[in-house]
Amino acid sequence: MPILLTIHPSLAQEQQQHLAPLMQGWDGQFENFISMPGSLAQHVGALLMNMLIPGLDEGVKSLLAAQQEAQAQGTTVQLSLVSEAAEVQALPWELLFHPELKFLTTHPDFTFLRRFARPDDEVRVPAPLPLRVLLCIASPEDLDPERSRLDFENEENFLFEQIADAYGRGVIDIDVAEDGTLKTLEQRLMSQHYHILHLSMHGRMTEAGPVLAFEDDATGRTRLVEPETLLSLWKKGASRVPCIVLSACQTAQADTERAIPSFTQVLIQQGVPHVIGMRRSVADTAATYFAGYFYRAVAEGLPIDRAVVEARRAVQQQGLGMQWTVPALFSRKASLACADATQPFTPVRGYLPKMLQIGDVSFQQEGFIGRRATIRRHYRKWADGQTPYLLFHGTGGVGKTTIAGHFAFRYLREHKNARIFALAPPFEADRMEALLDDAFNSMIKFFLLAI
Repeated sequence: MPILLTIHPSLAQEQQQHLAPLMQGWDGQFENFISMPGSLAQHVGALLMNMLIPGLDEGVKSLLAAQQEAQAQGTTVQLSLVSEAAEVQALPWELLFHPELKFLTTHPDFTFLRRFARPDDEVRVPAPLPLRVLLCIASPEDLDPERSRLDFENEENFLFEQIADAYGRGVIDIDVAEDGTLKTLEQRLMSQHYHILHLSMHGRMTEAGPVLAFEDDATGRTRLVEPETLLSLWKKGASRVPCIVLSACQTAQADTERAIPSFTQVLIQQGVPHVIGMRRSVADTAATYFAGYFYRAVAEGLPIDRAVVEARRAVQQQGLGMQWTVPALFSRKASLACADATQPFTPVRGYLPKMLQIGDVSFQQEGFIGRRATIRRHYRKWADGQTPYLLFHGTGGVGKTTIAGHFAFRYLREHKNARIFALAPPFEADRMEALLDDAFNSMIKFFLLAI
């Protein structure tokens, strides 16, 4: 159990006036992805630390004493910032800096989370392993391919690379939605129990409030979704997912001038136990690294708050400036355990191949680039047997083998006992006969023909 320190900060009028221009400049640099000097970050973090100290019973002494106690017990200090005030929650508390401890939110002895109220009294018993994660990535077709398209292929590949060991041991299972539509998300939530829902897409604060950019069911173009719509799907699920990760810009950013809550705040206050959102705009690379290391940490059994620290540290070590400060963890529960590792469970064993051999062509998983529309239109119908046969045709070099290989990789992740059989020119009769015999003798799930 962690050592708990709850802080109720309150800002004097003078402090707010002093911070306002500094925060405006700081946040403006984030929105434009401008590199910021570490000295400025330390200065801002030290100011925030000085505001936080009065919220502790004995100031810095209680902080250092809690650290010593945690070290003696082999645990961590959990700092919980509790405030309903929008102007307090709007500050970048993830920058907390102490001359001896440096940045607290990347210090291995501390975890940090935000609350809008004290933890509710309802006790939630985490579901047992394996840890089940639903990954939903939206990249609408009307986005600018040069400026706005998300690098979802690398994000997905990096995530699986980080959890490969745990995946092989059957303690974590990642379910990748074939598109970023609400219809697919609803189907998945209603058919399966998940520990974490991971949404990777664009987000922003509009004149009407916070939104996420899903893909439209019919056109694949942008469909803006409000928190209430997502909540309705969450409530209809087979079980209400206890943790939602919003890997989208500005999802933890409220509009304090117009008193409009952030996407994250709406989810938390409407009952979602744990939410990770982004305080400001987050770089694609930073979001990818954060997700990969976060899921590696939770797959190793760490609670959500400690996994966030590990992910922050990993992003920090990648030399991505202050992007490690953008993710913000909010919770309404006392326990931040992701799954109950004490209960017996049946491992969902699988493997993550790095390469498939298609005839004489070696296809690498990392080589897949940009076939989102094809996946959305064809993959699920093919994998579910609605369209059992697919023919990809075209001139040489357009990516026929690449998309067939990607379908194979995805099918292997979803069907742990499936086998892949592939043919490619030249189609030699003896070779084809041998493969077909092997296929039928092995009760093959499907046969992939690449031409």
